[in-house]
Amino acid sequence: MRGTRVVLMVVAMASVIGAGLSAAQDLPAKNPLEGDADAIRAGMGLFRGRCADCHGMDAHGVRGPDITQVWASGRTDVGLFKTIRNGVAGTEMPANPRVSDVEMWQLLAYLRTLAASAPTDAPRGNARNGETIYRASCASCHRVNGEGGRLGPDLSRGRLQKASAQSGFRRLAVVRGAAGVVRLPSR
Repeated sequence: MRGTRVVLMVVAMASVIGAGLSAAQDLPAKNPLEGDADAIRAGMGLFRGRCADCHGMDAHGVRGPDITQVWASGRTDVGLFKTIRNGVAGTEMPANPRVSDVEMWQLLAYLRTLAASAPTDAPRGNARNGETIYRASCASCHRVNGEGGRLGPDLSRGRLQKASAQSGFRRLAVVRGAAGVVRLPSR
């Protein structure tokens, strides 16, 4: 009798795990809760409670990257769903296996309301001037592609875009400045 219970328990656990794996593979291509006011409200609560410490209340990033740009840069709902579920190896972004699929879609529905639209104009400016300004004013605190200081956040992850074949900078575009930043004298 006891052996039968153990077998039934193993079969039940295997079916639950199998259903979870199947559900993760059968994700809809588009968020089924996008635009749903109740889902957006619930997603806002989830974001503020679980994500805002790193990504900021406005999702423009603090320790984590600015996630208002993810759709404009070509990411998909399913791709973001999987990133949030599995985390990002080698970063502070943890895996979230206990967040239900519904909560995940609610979170993405909220983030979609914060998303920036895709840029229509090509970036303008002079890459060499941008590099010069960055090296003179920013590099003593910030790093880009492994070069620079360590006091400020690493700007490789989206705040600056790489450019110029010789130096590793093709284009430097400071997306937005931070008020009250203490600037140390450049080296």
